[in-house]
Amino acid sequence: MDNATGTSGNAFPRANGSRSENVGIETLGIDGVGLIGGSIAAAVKSRGLCRLVLGFGRSAGRLEIAREEGLIDDCSTDYRAAAKVDLLVCCLPVDRIGDAVRSAAKYMRPGTTVTDAGSVKVAVCAEIGSEPAPGIAFVGSHPLAGSEKQGFEHADAGLFAGRTCIVTPTEMSNASAVSRIAEFWRGLGSNVVTMPPAEHDRIMARTSHVPHAIAAAIAAGLANGEEHFAASGFRDMTRIAGGDPRLWTGILLANREAVSAEMNAFIERCEAISSALASSDAQEVERLLVDGQRRRKAFAETFQ
Repeated sequence: MDNATGTSGNAFPRANGSRSENVGIETLGIDGVGLIGGSIAAAVKSRGLCRLVLGFGRSAGRLEIAREEGLIDDCSTDYRAAAKVDLLVCCLPVDRIGDAVRSAAKYMRPGTTVTDAGSVKVAVCAEIGSEPAPGIAFVGSHPLAGSEKQGFEHADAGLFAGRTCIVTPTEMSNASAVSRIAEFWRGLGSNVVTMPPAEHDRIMARTSHVPHAIAAAIAAGLANGEEHFAASGFRDMTRIAGGDPRLWTGILLANREAVSAEMNAFIERCEAISSALASSDAQEVERLLVDGQRRRKAFAETFQ
């Protein structure tokens, strides 16, 4: 596919030719131009962090639409084009990241850095390793931003601004590659935190993966006709259940050990409430609800 030339009616800004000297990217590759990949492209362009954004994917038609709208500058369904990139961000479902990175790395120039945006790190980092091909460095990362919406049509250049991005180096990670990936996310406005992959997965099980499974279970329990009586509480509790089931199946399975452990802990908390109700222990019911309220307030204050 040809380089984009652009028109004045493009929905997304094109790179202005300037770039962050700290990031130092000429050509950025994005594998998977959906909500996250599209938002990375939009943010990079709005901030002038590179000269060219090259999108990869399986659907030539979808990539061409993204190119025509100015979200990416060029596109390819062939990983041989990865020879052009300085940095590749893999924004695919977690069960496809490993194969994709290894396939693309075979064609990359030595010195190229690769990262991902997946929400599971132990499995991904173990599958890829710190060097998926000679001279190619991989460092895992996970921006804590997103939406239940899907597709680059919902791309948001400000999606990562002020949000946390976790970078997960291993003992074998290249130090300069870790620094480069951290600077890349800072260039998008993110607050970067580094931690080992296992710690990341344990935290995500509690704060993201189990909540999604619970939201799906609550939504599935709604009987036909009862939607007319479900108000804002049900809506807020089940919003994330609208996410892609195939994507989330991969996430839950990839992090199944941490998710199972946290799910069991959640069941114990539910059983504590159930036991207090069965014994009409109002004091214990209130204590458990107050504990939840206190932790919810602490969470809300971090985003004020």
